[in-house]
Amino acid sequence: MRTPADSPEAPHRGITMHRIAFGGGIPGLVFTVGSMAIFLIALPQLWFFLGLAVALGCAVAAVLSFAHRHAKTESTFLPPLTSKR
Repeated sequence: MRTPADSPEAPHRGITMHRIAFGGGIPGLVFTVGSMAIFLIALPQLWFFLGLAVALGCAVAAVLSFAHRHAKTESTFLPPLTSKR
């Protein structure tokens, strides 16, 4: 006999990730590194993916840093904040 999901006899559905609240900064970093460590220990085939992701992340960071350093400070799409009348 099937029981409704909310009845006391129903098995617990487990912890859902969307209900775990964590913030940015150090707690978010600890959560992220901990989650990555759990997955990497459980699935050692993902080590190559971690290496590729770190390399790609460094490359994107370098390109964004270079683009930000050499970008023009004035926007051609927006009018100046102060108008000369």
